Amino acid sequence: MKVTQGASAGYVAVTYALRWEAGDWKVVIENSSTSGSIKDLSDFVPWTGV
Repeated sequence: MKVTQGASAGYVAVTYALRWEAGDWKVVIENSSTSGSIKDLSDFVPWTGV
């Protein structure tokens, strides 16, 4: 996700635990997310969602 504050911008990666349930992916809410700033987008695939 791109984060902007004033004239500065950066990217943050967030990881969530998922569980397949009733034919769809659900986010597991149990302090399972991690985040951190990233400097290079080369390991990521562009995706805008559905």
